[in-house]
Amino acid sequence: MSLAAIARKHGVTATAVQNHKKAEGWTRSDIVADLPAETVNASFAPEQTAPAVEIPQLRQAQRIAELERQLAEAERKITSQTAELDKHRPTHEVHLYTSADEVRAFFGEERLYEIAGLALADQNKARVKRGLPPFDYEHNQGMYEREIAGILDELLARRTKWIDPNQRVRVVKMAHKQKDGSWSLRQIPVEVQIGNEAGQSGAMLWRQRDKGFKLVQPYLCQRMNCWQEAAVGPDKRFVYAGYCSSECMASDPYLNKQPVPGVATSRAVAM
Repeated sequence: MSLAAIARKHGVTATAVQNHKKAEGWTRSDIVADLPAETVNASFAPEQTAPAVEIPQLRQAQRIAELERQLAEAERKITSQTAELDKHRPTHEVHLYTSADEVRAFFGEERLYEIAGLALADQNKARVKRGLPPFDYEHNQGMYEREIAGILDELLARRTKWIDPNQRVRVVKMAHKQKDGSWSLRQIPVEVQIGNEAGQSGAMLWRQRDKGFKLVQPYLCQRMNCWQEAAVGPDKRFVYAGYCSSECMASDPYLNKQPVPGVATSRAVAM
C-alpha cells in the first residue's frame, strides 16, 4: 500500500504514517500476504469505483462465463469417459469442442438466441440513454447471428488466450466508460511475472486506475473469466479470500502454500 492509502484506511494523515514509517523502520513486505483484496478495495476512492449494476456488459460476461463452465464440465466428462474406454481398447481418442459449430450444437439455438437477445437489449438501452433512436433487433436475424458469433468466438478464445490453461492467474476486474456511454471491461492480471508486479506490488492496478479505469463494485471474483461477486461474510470480509466460491478459491495454488511450477503468486491481492 502507498502511505496515502494507509492513511485513508486508518483515518489519519499521511504525515502521521510517514512519521511512524521513519520511527519504526517500516519496509515493504516480501511475503505472500502483502496486499489483500480488502486493501485493494480500501485504496480506491469512491469516485474511482464503478457500480456493477451500471455496467450492462457485465451481465453478458457473467452469462458467457457460465456457458464456459458448462462447456468445461462437458469436456471433463468426455475425457473421463474416454479414459474409461481406454481400458478396453488399444487406441486413445479424445474429442474436445474446438470449433464454433461444435460449441453451438452443444448449447443449442434457443439458449444462444436468448443470451444474444439480452445483449442486444442492453445495447438498445445504451443507445436510448445517449439520445439515439432504438434499433429493431427482434426481427433482425443478421444482428442475432453477429452477436452469437461474438459469444462463440469468446468461448473458444478463452481456451488458449491466457498463459495458464487452468486460469490460475489472479485478476482484478475493472471497467472504463467510453465517450459514447458504453463500458469496456478489463481483467487486470496481478502476478509477479506479469508487468512490473515483481518490482512494485499493485503496479498494474494503479497504472490502469491512472488511465481512468475504475474498480468494479461489489468486488468481483479474482479467478480468470469468473464475473460473479466475491463472497462476503457478515463481518464484511471475504469468505473465500477474494473468490466467489470454494471451487474458485481451490484454483489458487498459493492459498495452501503449494506453488505450481510456472505460476507465480500475486502480492497484489494475496491473502
